[in-house]
This record gives sequence, structure tokens and C-alpha cells, in this order.
Amino acid sequence: MQSLNFRPDNFETYIGQESIKINLKIMIAASQKQQLTLKHMLFIGCSGMGKTCLMQIKTFDLVFIDEIYAISQEVSEALYPVLEDNCLNLILGKVYIIFFNKNHLV
Repeated sequence: MQSLNFRPDNFETYIGQESIKINLKIMIAASQKQQLTLKHMLFIGCSGMGKTCLMQIKTFDLVFIDEIYAISQEVSEALYPVLEDNCLNLILGKVYIIFFNKNHLV
């Protein structure tokens, strides 16, 4: 028996408002073609509207934070370099790990 996949894996199979999908595709394609970082976006909507599903489409590298209202002040302050410098610093235990991808980090 073939398993069914209910989650889309590309924009064509994602069900949503066509005008928003078209705008997103244009923004992503333009940033990739110009090798520039895509500007920060905030998706707001009720539960079950497809925000997380949209972020799971593997079209670009991104930092996706679901339920952002629940994070602590320390975590939100750690996100400032992501927004300002496109640099993500993670501190795990006593190890300091730096991930840096200036051209593709959202």
C-alpha cells in the first residue's frame, strides 16, 4: 500500500492564496538570482492556516521559529545577530558553535 503525504513539498502543491504564493516565489527567486539575503518576514495567522507547512517547503535556507511568543528574553536577544548580521550563534553547554551563511540565511 502506498503511503499518502498530506504535506506539500513545493509551492505548486501548497494550497494557499495565489497572490501571496506568487509574491513569495518572486521574492525568493529574486534574492537567489541576486545572491542577496531575503528580507525578514513575519507570518501571522490562526492555528491550522498553513504557516508551519509553508516553512517546511525546502525552497530556501531559513530560521523558522514557531510559537515565538513563548521564548525567553535571553533567547530573543540571541536572535538579534540573525536579524542584523545574518549570523546565528548557538551556545550548547560549554561549547560555542557558530553557523554563518550570510547569503542564504533568512
